[in-house]
Amino acid sequence: MGEMQETLEVRITKRDIAIFQLISKLKMLTVNQIAALFFVKPPRERWDMSKARSAAGKRISMLQRGEYLMSGYVPGTPGKKCYILGPEAVKLLKEDEELGALEDPRYFERKHTYAVYNSLHDLPCNSFVINLMLLSETRDDFYLDEVLGEKDCSFMIEGGKGTYNFKPDFYVQAGAGGMRRACFFEYDTGSVSAKKLQRKVYLHVRFIHEGMSEFLGLKYQPVMCFLVPDEKRVKFVGHQIRLIKSEYKGTYAKRLQGFPYFIAISKDMGIDALEEGRLTENPLHNKYWYDEDGDRFHSPFRDGGK
Repeated sequence: MGEMQETLEVRITKRDIAIFQLISKLKMLTVNQIAALFFVKPPRERWDMSKARSAAGKRISMLQRGEYLMSGYVPGTPGKKCYILGPEAVKLLKEDEELGALEDPRYFERKHTYAVYNSLHDLPCNSFVINLMLLSETRDDFYLDEVLGEKDCSFMIEGGKGTYNFKPDFYVQAGAGGMRRACFFEYDTGSVSAKKLQRKVYLHVRFIHEGMSEFLGLKYQPVMCFLVPDEKRVKFVGHQIRLIKSEYKGTYAKRLQGFPYFIAISKDMGIDALEEGRLTENPLHNKYWYDEDGDRFHSPFRDGGK
């Protein structure tokens, strides 16, 4: 966090509040993510990252001095930082009734270095979400209606042996033209065991089976999407999905067999595009997605067959 600085009284703008609200959803953001979304003027397909980063950095520095933002290091990187809400931002957001239960963030892994817990996993997820947000601003044929972070899309599900916490990495409701689809996303680095992947799929199946969508007031039944590191993992994840599906018999099995699962390779999604100062449309293209059989599939954000 650097040397202690005297707290600065800062005049908060609408843009600042929008930044705080997004961090409250996504837990943490990098300076490049903040720059891409809040400090770049249209057209956004490509931009001068150094200029946007400089403008964002100046504002972030001021917000830090006002204790609206706090910084921490991303473990395993050469000094890369990310930003979480500071006490003043939490206090400000709590004035909003919908955010009244907001808690002080506790993401620091090691206080002597101020590394931010789970940031190597969460930050790529956030880049993907922010890219979708920018696509919805720049394209007339793509709509992003809702985004929820892990904290806001965590559900208690009744299973065969008890109650389990179903906690996807994030949820989006989006689509092209007149089509809309709700999606739960899991960002998989390749380290999750087969058993844990099966549990994730199983809880998603239970979510559908128990009619949780209707209970929670969701407009659509959410499909499950996985972002994985390589083709080998596409097959591995697909196998776990098929194993869980095979356990169901009868009418529900037929319904489930027609319920799609979507898998994509993280690199193909261009998750690092924001870091390079550009927007990618890859998430919308059919050629980058697979089904659970490892066959080419259509994008979850579009209608269409194989």
